[in-house]
Amino acid sequence: MPTTLKPVESYRNDFSFRNSPEAIKRFPFPFPEDQYMYSVNIEPANKGAPGSVYEHWFDIDEHYRSEVAERARCCRAIRIAVW
Repeated sequence: MPTTLKPVESYRNDFSFRNSPEAIKRFPFPFPEDQYMYSVNIEPANKGAPGSVYEHWFDIDEHYRSEVAERARCCRAIRIAVW
């Protein structure tokens, strides 16, 4: 399933970030527990079912541009604060 990248959304002030129905359908629900922890999985990358979030080894979702823009904003703020 090809992903259509959205224009840059905001995680601040007007908070324009929204998931499309397509993004919700491909999200790997349900979570096994009602908590979340950032982690890194070190395991072989195997292809999953076509159309699923696991179809490709590397998955970029529709919010990629927004996430990169937010990281850049944070990095600029840190750089200004440090220097």
